[in-house]
Amino acid sequence: MSATPCSRAESARGPPTIAARGGGKSLTQRRRATPVCASKGLVEGGPGVRFEATWVGDPWPAFLVRFEGRVYGYLNRCRST
Repeated sequence: MSATPCSRAESARGPPTIAARGGGKSLTQRRRATPVCASKGLVEGGPGVRFEATWVGDPWPAFLVRFEGRVYGYLNRCRST
């Protein structure tokens, strides 16, 4: 996947970050958040941010978008091989 300007958090003490949850655990298990991008880098109506997430122990393409002020994340389970 191509890198985007907000593919990394600015710093541990910098602006808020958008976090992805994963680690191959079920929804009922504890999840660990991993910073994906600086919150200000995810622009309303913008192209979103692509990243790789782990689900059921495997890497999967995922993306974040901001819509009506809220952040939504999607896991692309229909990836082509």
